[in-house]
Amino acid sequence: MNHFAAVIFDMDGVMVNSHPIHRRAWQQFLQTLGRDVSETELDYILDGRKRSDILCHFLGALSPAQIVEYGQRKDLFFLESAREVQPIPGLIRFVEQIAGRGIAMAVATSASESRTRFTLEQLGLRRHFRTIITGKDVLLGKPAPDIYRLACRRLGVSPELAVAFEDAVAGIQAAKPKLR
Repeated sequence: MNHFAAVIFDMDGVMVNSHPIHRRAWQQFLQTLGRDVSETELDYILDGRKRSDILCHFLGALSPAQIVEYGQRKDLFFLESAREVQPIPGLIRFVEQIAGRGIAMAVATSASESRTRFTLEQLGLRRHFRTIITGKDVLLGKPAPDIYRLACRRLGVSPELAVAFEDAVAGIQAAKPKLR
């Protein structure tokens, strides 16, 4: 049996069922800029990418100030429904079992730091995670391996001794040991 020293969770779609709310928030935000996007086009947001990458994908080249402003505006749409976000069934018990075995845990998400902390606090799980890595902590978002490398470094474990829970292709690519 293989043993591991750490577990690293993505947040959206893995820990919480936030995808429907994200889709709605992005669609509402983009409509305020006169941009109507189809459900198929919105699939891009679910691939674990950083907010700046998503904004540039839909709106083209943006200045750093525009990225911050637009990101904050999009967050307002998400926050209107944030309390609707529910944990994936079985998640809380699973995290508590891992913690009970003394296995180090981290969250590695492209989400904002404030939303990540809010979500973990709301679920009562923050205390179980030794480190939280968000999109602001790395230059390159998923599928680059940076977020998982940093999580392992902060946990003090070799990437080969960590297991990642992901739901997006870009996240799985980022977590693959050969890419670390």
